[in-house]
Amino acid sequence: MFADCKIDDVHARAEQMREGAKMLRLEHDGRTLGTLSLSMGIAMFPDHGRTADELLAAADAALYRSKSDGRDRTSVAGSQRLVVEPPVGPPIEPPVEPPAPAPGPIARSA
Repeated sequence: MFADCKIDDVHARAEQMREGAKMLRLEHDGRTLGTLSLSMGIAMFPDHGRTADELLAAADAALYRSKSDGRDRTSVAGSQRLVVEPPVGPPIEPPVEPPAPAPGPIARSA
C-alpha cells in the first residue's frame, strides 16, 4: 500500500519491484531455482473503489488481467469502479493519528 501517491508513481514502483525480483537468485536443496516473476494488480482509492472490498475486487481484476495477458507484468484497474453488491464494509477513512499517551505514572495492581 502506498499513501498520497499518483497512479503513475505506484505503477513505476511496482515495475521496479517486478524487475528487481528477476535479479534474485534463489536456491533450494542446493539447486538454483528458475527466474522469479511477479504479476501485480493496482487499484487506487477512490478512483477504483470506496470500500476495502471494492478496492480488493478492482486490484484482483487487474491482477488477473496481468496473468491473462502473459504474466510477469503490472496492470492498473480499469477506469470505472467495480461495485461489490451488496456493499460489505464501511467506507475507507483516512488514517487517524493515535492520541498521545497521558502524562504521569500508570498505576497497576497485581
